[in-house]
Amino acid sequence: MFSPFEVVLKCTSGLNRAPPGVFATVVPAAALEAHEFDWLTQAEGARAAAMTRPERRAQFAAGRWLLRYAAARVFGERGYRLDFADGRPLVAAAGRGPAAVSLSHSGELVLCAAGRVQTLGVDIERIRPRGDWSALCAWTLHPLERERVERAADPQRWRYFYQAWTYKEALAKALGESVFGFAFDGILVSEKGSLEQVPQDPRLSRPDWRLCPLRVAEGFAAAVAWRA
Repeated sequence: MFSPFEVVLKCTSGLNRAPPGVFATVVPAAALEAHEFDWLTQAEGARAAAMTRPERRAQFAAGRWLLRYAAARVFGERGYRLDFADGRPLVAAAGRGPAAVSLSHSGELVLCAAGRVQTLGVDIERIRPRGDWSALCAWTLHPLERERVERAADPQRWRYFYQAWTYKEALAKALGESVFGFAFDGILVSEKGSLEQVPQDPRLSRPDWRLCPLRVAEGFAAAVAWRA
């Protein structure tokens, strides 16, 4: 049903020796019409059945499929164990060493990152104009980012905005934080994805954070954040 593909990390330098693998798939029309999915566990099937929106149900099922596909590609078919905490996927890899996974979806695309890293977050967003530009920027962008974004003309302005958003949501996921409990406007990310300014938070002051934009599909912005 699915045709997964590996996503290109757009970082050009500074990668550690084993960056996470990022994979994506398109949710096919057939998944929108389905009510049962044979790759889901009993608990996952019950959760999917309770979803009334076909789009959300299909995204959920596709995400669980892609999660297992990505984990098998990175850790080996029998080299990992998956678990979930409050709906958030967790992974343990066979042998020693760290392991992490992260999921995101927007529209018809589902994205999954998996890697032998300490912590990991991924985010994808469809680029589309939104309502109150000033309110969105005040909450999402550092003042210096806002200056940079507002110098761009539409529609490039929205591309820059969503790239900044995905950097920060990926970072929030890597930290296990809700976007509503995370000070997006206090974080300054360069155009190349380096953390230039962060709030007083010891978790963000570590030097081994990497943020990387992703080349997924036209009309989408995406990013992955991890700590090696």
